[in-house]
Amino acid sequence: MKKDKRINLLELEKNCGAAESRNLAMKEAKGEYLAFLDSDDTWKEKKLTKQIEFMITKSIVFSFTAYRKEDEKGNFLSTIPAKQVVTYTNNLMYNRIGTSTVILKRTKFKELQMPLLKRRQDYATWLFILRNNTNAYGLNEVLTIYKVRKQSISSNKVKLIKYNWRIYREYEKLNYFQSFFYLFIDIASKIFKLK
Repeated sequence: MKKDKRINLLELEKNCGAAESRNLAMKEAKGEYLAFLDSDDTWKEKKLTKQIEFMITKSIVFSFTAYRKEDEKGNFLSTIPAKQVVTYTNNLMYNRIGTSTVILKRTKFKELQMPLLKRRQDYATWLFILRNNTNAYGLNEVLTIYKVRKQSISSNKVKLIKYNWRIYREYEKLNYFQSFFYLFIDIASKIFKLK
């Protein structure tokens, strides 16, 4: 903040969760783009420059990148590639958009707010954007390091299944058959490492 006056610190009096914190930041943002960085993740140098250049060149309003998963000690776990184009339907089946890799053109999403869910609010938000005739475009270069912590919210896969079900039924208004289908695909993709 001392070096760059464009940086502002927003603090909440209590821990309100990721969705409320992100919503406050999106409401206060003044720049042309929105980028997300969770506290335990890291951006590589030039991440913002490369990704925004990619967006400008291709006239994109929603982009994401490949990312690398590491454990708490920095040991490599896996690489999640970035698909060239993600639509609503294929994101329902294979959610591969890492929150800390996303950049949105803020001027296109001025009223965007994440649902106040404890988990998976980012996934629900990407589905909302994709459902409204916007595709996401991937830059298949690892520009983000995602830390997998044993105690992290996203580490409890059983609870994530419950939240996915809730998103399918309450937010996406899918019927039981569709919801079971996408839940099955999601589980199978994680077990068999499908893309």
